[in-house]
Amino acid sequence: IGSDSGKSTADVNGKFVFFQLLIDCLLRLKSTDKDTKELIKHCEKVYEGNNFELRNLREFKKNYSPDKVLWWYTRQSFFFKTLNTVLRTENIHMIFLFRAFISDIQRQLKKYQAKHSLRVYRGQVISKSELKALQQCCDQFISVNSFFSTSTDDEQASVFLNV
Repeated sequence: IGSDSGKSTADVNGKFVFFQLLIDCLLRLKSTDKDTKELIKHCEKVYEGNNFELRNLREFKKNYSPDKVLWWYTRQSFFFKTLNTVLRTENIHMIFLFRAFISDIQRQLKKYQAKHSLRVYRGQVISKSELKALQQCCDQFISVNSFFSTSTDDEQASVFLNV
C-alpha cells in the first residue's frame, strides 16, 4: 500500500490485475524438478552460513510433500520467509520457481476452506503511512500480495505484534 498510495486508482488497479493474472497463469503451468532444484539452490545461497536454515532446507528436500505445504508455510523457516518476500516484492522469476508450492498452498486452502463466514484476527506492525493509506481505503477492496495468516483467537494474533 505504501508505495502505491500516491498513484491513481487506474495505476493501482492495473498493477493488481497484472499480478492476479500472473499468478493465475503461473498456477496453470506445469512445474519441473529443474525448477525446484533451482529454487533450493537459490535458498542455499541466500542462507549460506545459516546452519539452522540449511538444516531446514535439507529436511525440506528430503521430506516435502504437497499435503504438508501448510505445515512448511506456518513454520518460522526459510520457506515462509522466502515465499513471502518473493510475493511482496513481486519477483517474477522467483514466483515462477515457487509456482508448484503456491499451487500446493492454494489446493490445501481450498480443501480446508470454511463453509460459512468466520471472524478472524491478524496482528501486524505497520508504519504510520501504511495505516493512513489503509484508513483512506475504507469501503474499498484491499489487495495483499502474500498469504494472509490469521487466527480465530485474537490473543494469538496479538502475539505477532511483539508488543
